[in-house]
Amino acid sequence: MYKVLIVDDEPLVQAGIKSMLNWSELNTEICDSAPNGQIALDMLKIHDPDIVITDIKMPVMDGLEFIKKAREQYGYKRPVFILLTSYEDFHIAKEAVSNQVLEYLVKVELTSDGLKNVIRKSIAHLEENDTSKKEFIKQVSSPTLYIYKEKFLINLLNNMFESEEQLYLQAKDLHIDLDHKAFLCCYGSFELNNPVFREGYVTLINGSLQLLNELFEKSYHCLTISLDLTHFALLITFDEGDMEAFQADTASVQQTIATVLTKIRSSINNYCNVDFICGVGAVCYSPSSLCESYQCARLAYRQAGPLDPISYFGSEEPLPHDAFNFSLFKENLTRAFEEYNSAIFSDTVDSICVLIESHSHHYVQALDAAINILYLAISLLPDGADTLNTIFSGTPDGYMSIYRQQSTSQIVAWLKTFSDGICTFFDERTKDYKNKIVFDVKNYIHDHISEKITLNQVAAQFSISTSYLSQLFGRYSNLGFNEYINYSKIQEAKRLLQEEHLKIYEVADQMSFGSEFYFSKVFKKVEGISPSEYINTIK
Repeated sequence: MYKVLIVDDEPLVQAGIKSMLNWSELNTEICDSAPNGQIALDMLKIHDPDIVITDIKMPVMDGLEFIKKAREQYGYKRPVFILLTSYEDFHIAKEAVSNQVLEYLVKVELTSDGLKNVIRKSIAHLEENDTSKKEFIKQVSSPTLYIYKEKFLINLLNNMFESEEQLYLQAKDLHIDLDHKAFLCCYGSFELNNPVFREGYVTLINGSLQLLNELFEKSYHCLTISLDLTHFALLITFDEGDMEAFQADTASVQQTIATVLTKIRSSINNYCNVDFICGVGAVCYSPSSLCESYQCARLAYRQAGPLDPISYFGSEEPLPHDAFNFSLFKENLTRAFEEYNSAIFSDTVDSICVLIESHSHHYVQALDAAINILYLAISLLPDGADTLNTIFSGTPDGYMSIYRQQSTSQIVAWLKTFSDGICTFFDERTKDYKNKIVFDVKNYIHDHISEKITLNQVAAQFSISTSYLSQLFGRYSNLGFNEYINYSKIQEAKRLLQEEHLKIYEVADQMSFGSEFYFSKVFKKVEGISPSEYINTIK
């Protein structure tokens, strides 16, 4: 039975909602009620409700702040929020969208049928996204969540993967489907039309990006990527039927996407009073080629503006010489962020600065270099945006100050401040970070102990290279990677032999050793005796 929490400072409203429906008929029950968001937060811990109906205007903590804090603590799977208010206020509805509120209801218009429909919609949403509390808890604790989706997508756009195998293993773990006929990237930025809304800037931009994704999904499947406070990327996929409809004409694909984006731009402008410009990249035919489409989209973006807000890169155009060649620094930047290695990061940024200074007339190339590294840092560092804003706390607009730099010398100065701050962060966090990786990997091994576990697989799961993972285990664990897997498997095998009284061949099969002979060989290497001898010692 699904549990419902009511949050409203008016006792009569609480009573009215409780009596409005026969809750048991909907497989639901009212678990409690609260007069404000602060008390409701405590009740979330106590009752773990599935659905929350909350007012907006309340004392102590209002409904929007309550939802925001709940999302920060518990994520976006549960509970489902239904926003209830005594008046219609459009900017509040937009803020609710950014926090993934399922429904927005007006008290004076609320009827039993209307409430019943919303509750049924909430239950359908819960069943679709999370069929059981146990499964939800499993998902929350899964190492999958350790690898943030945006980190994967940023790496994909910049072709930062060690191998195709690593790319596909991570995509599979994150449930990102890359089995498509063709791909295309777009790159754009939002701008508020009305400065009155500056106070709620982040919320409004997030809501606009979500709306962009929802509207675009009506035409083609896409993934949206927030790059910084205003800039975004779209990763669009096409299947066989789509390309047949385009007759494999890549120019018509770009034109169609530009048309779709133009219509969406008009809708977002009307709905949120937010504008955007966007560059449409070239069509590519493999995930590993998306970096080229992304680069084309960024080049097309340079040509976009108020008079031509959606621009696309001609499929026959060569890439201009002033495009920043990110691949030259890919290996070192990957290693620097992977290892929290301040020396490598500093040397790499210094090399980029020297390159910029030697071509001081290439302003666009310099800006492109700085922005590329900025996006990497935002996605690859924990709390990346906050960390970077701390580094640039001396400027009013934080790390976004990169967009105000008017010359290559100013960009170099920005990069040096950026580099110094990142290196300080690396030096402060490196030991704890590396220990945490080993700790998390060991937990992953224990959670998957009955499966066949490989170094490549685990490295991909945690978005690090195989060599670095081996190095970490050598430094921060008493056993090497493979030795630790074998040791852990044998400890579990001993439990199965002793507590569940399984046969040796059954344990070998259950622990994915491949054969009884190999299992016995590993068992004896770890324990000093064979499985048969071990069984005799416990009888």
